[in-house]
Amino acid sequence: MAAKPSRYAAALDAALGSADQIADRGISGEAQNLYNALWTEQGGKLEDQYSQPWEEMRVAVRDGDRGTAIRAATEFLLAIEFGFFDPNGPPPGQPGAQPSATNDSSVAVDSVRILRD
Repeated sequence: MAAKPSRYAAALDAALGSADQIADRGISGEAQNLYNALWTEQGGKLEDQYSQPWEEMRVAVRDGDRGTAIRAATEFLLAIEFGFFDPNGPPPGQPGAQPSATNDSSVAVDSVRILRD
């Protein structure tokens, strides 16, 4: 079941910027504070859809692994934007993928393309 988008989602999305920006400049203090607020709002335990790509993104940025940082940031931004991301499932728009919050998987696929460009 997909989580409801948080009231922090739009602010966090804006604070993070694009996946490229995250890979280039790291995770801002503002974004970290918003993530912490999301964590608190969810009762101190985020679903894997948020925590797994965030942690992977954080480590990749720290280690200078730009490719992994971009992929993990894209996954995290999709979770924030659409309220879902199954890290073990097929990518949005592919057979078996969970539908986006708008029930239009092309929106999620377009978002990935935009973030990767």
